Amino acid sequence: MDYQKIYTAFIADRRTTEHLAEILGYSEKHHIVPRSLGGGNEPSNLIRLTPEDHFFAHLLLAKIHGGKLWYALRSMYGDPGGRRGQSEGYLRRRRKAYARSRKGFAQVLRQRFEAGELYVQTPEFRAASSARQKAQVAAGTHHTQRPGASAAQRAAILALGAEGRLWGQSEEGRKHMSKKLREWWEANPATEAQRAVIGARSKAMAAEGRLYVQSPEGREKVRQWAKSQCGEKATRFVPTVHTLVDAAGATVRVTQLEMNTKLGLTRPLANLLVKGKISTAKGWSIKGVERKTLERKTLVGEKHHMYRPEVHEFRHVKGEVFVGTQFQFSEAMKFGRPAVSNLVRGHIAVTKGWYMAAAGFPELKMGSRWAKLLEN
Repeated sequence: MDYQKIYTAFIADRRTTEHLAEILGYSEKHHIVPRSLGGGNEPSNLIRLTPEDHFFAHLLLAKIHGGKLWYALRSMYGDPGGRRGQSEGYLRRRRKAYARSRKGFAQVLRQRFEAGELYVQTPEFRAASSARQKAQVAAGTHHTQRPGASAAQRAAILALGAEGRLWGQSEEGRKHMSKKLREWWEANPATEAQRAVIGARSKAMAAEGRLYVQSPEGREKVRQWAKSQCGEKATRFVPTVHTLVDAAGATVRVTQLEMNTKLGLTRPLANLLVKGKISTAKGWSIKGVERKTLERKTLVGEKHHMYRPEVHEFRHVKGEVFVGTQFQFSEAMKFGRPAVSNLVRGHIAVTKGWYMAAAGFPELKMGSRWAKLLEN
């Protein structure tokens, strides 16, 4: 009998119904080409099977290759010894018994896990495991520190990671780890001391450029994520529908987002219109709100919607001091408002000899323009 042909057809058939194995509740991972024969953990060599099918797959492999493949099969049901362990009737019975025992064991484990009764979930186990690993690291006997096989293992893991083939890099893996981390942090909120340590460590890594979001790959993923969160997927998306009226009396019902996509209003302009900071935008106004016609000169100073009332201390390199708001300083010195805004925000250190007292004297090279200011 051509068991290899049967095995190939069996795997091909189960590949088409692989999703049903997971839907049925319990499934097991199977290496199509056994690892002992050179098979790897790549997705093309893995398949989810029911316990019955998993047992049958190993039975076929044992009949194809013999030798050590029989040990793999016997480890699934226990070796009774002699010819009885390979009889067809006995193996058929063991196939069903194996499936019942594996499903029952999985159900018990799941119940105990949900109840938090597993030993690996206890603080005692985590503390003992952590102490054991720390002792191994201190003694240089941890598996990650062993030469030879450990180095080869690390190299293999790094190679898989570079190819994006690790389970943790898959969409399923990332969602699973994200969910587990979120649940753990919700159940074990960080203390102020832990937050301070995490913050300091993150700042140090950011200063060295070692954060993932600082890498080209990380920045690209952030950009892609930001693009995917635009529009209705945005966290601040407001589905409220507004009725807008133009100067001719025509009306249209749109959300704030549609003001940008359909009417051509910029998002800041649409935001100001919805919040009532302005009454019209490109001829459109919200129905029921009085349309105001304002001259441009009236939208200055305290009447401007972007007026900042904070008082600052401005100093000149010659020692002069001015205390007032950003607008008052701009009017008194006849400076452009963008330049003063950049000075207050810290985007520039000095403008025409003036700097922010809170920022201190700017440490800049003394060029000819600076020298001329100081001489005068």
